[in-house]
Amino acid sequence: MVNNSFATAIVAHLGWKSMLQSVLESRSGEVSPGDLRQDDRCRFGHWLRRLEDLYRDQDIYWRCCELHRQFHETAANVLEIAMSGRPDADVAALEATRALDAVSESLTAAMLEWSSLSTSASQVPGMDEIEGRSRPPSAEGKPAIRRSGRNRHPK
Repeated sequence: MVNNSFATAIVAHLGWKSMLQSVLESRSGEVSPGDLRQDDRCRFGHWLRRLEDLYRDQDIYWRCCELHRQFHETAANVLEIAMSGRPDADVAALEATRALDAVSESLTAAMLEWSSLSTSASQVPGMDEIEGRSRPPSAEGKPAIRRSGRNRHPK
């Protein structure tokens, strides 16, 4: 069974992905590729950062952080391609979207695995605990995750 906190986090991730699809379809320019690259601005990213103290010794945590970073990087690349105006932009964006889907599926699978491995699931802060926050926890006096250490276990 998936812990509610993890399930809610997965739903938040999928909701953000759906929002991205709307941005891509409208090409409205409301969101820039630079904005998309910042993986600490979405609800899922806020929640993930709050868990560092509980899970910093678990490789699965760092794998999820890295997959989340890759997801945002790939999303930014898709938007850049879609907005490029290149003659082949639609075909290139479709190919990049496939890569985005693959990263998203990997992240969701890793989250499900993490939920099943979690021995302290009752201690996992829920997404509702960060609802309404506009700044990442690091901006509120919490320790920031160093970008250089996000893709590997800090032992």
